[in-house]
Amino acid sequence: MTIVGTSRGAELALLLANHFPAVSNLVLVAPTAYIYPGEEYRPVWTLHGKDLPTIHFTWRMKLKERFGQSNLLREMFDYEFSINRQVPEARIDTSIFKGNLLLFAGKEDTFWTSAQMGTLLADNAIRAKSVALHVFEDAGHLFSNE
Repeated sequence: MTIVGTSRGAELALLLANHFPAVSNLVLVAPTAYIYPGEEYRPVWTLHGKDLPTIHFTWRMKLKERFGQSNLLREMFDYEFSINRQVPEARIDTSIFKGNLLLFAGKEDTFWTSAQMGTLLADNAIRAKSVALHVFEDAGHLFSNE
């Protein structure tokens, strides 16, 4: 089975591959290596009725969001990653995936650091049949200007 996922869909594709061995091919565009929360910072994914852990943003970042700053999600991720707060349990593990992994990311992604996270995913995919990461220098999130 092949799953193609873009942005938040890439997050779901990775989670599905981790829990359903029938997934043998993943094509991910603007991937993330972490599970992000949804609206009001609540978990968006569940497994067997239990919430999957997410990155938890600090009050400082929540205040910035209220004041409408641009590139906020990327800034929030960078900040939370730098202080390493609840990040390990929200990391999506690719070390158990045994299929083919194809990743596309934009170096100028201002939504989240898809190029950096694509590298984390690729480097961690130690059991994958094949791994290819393509980073486009002038591309943003979903290859737009963002």
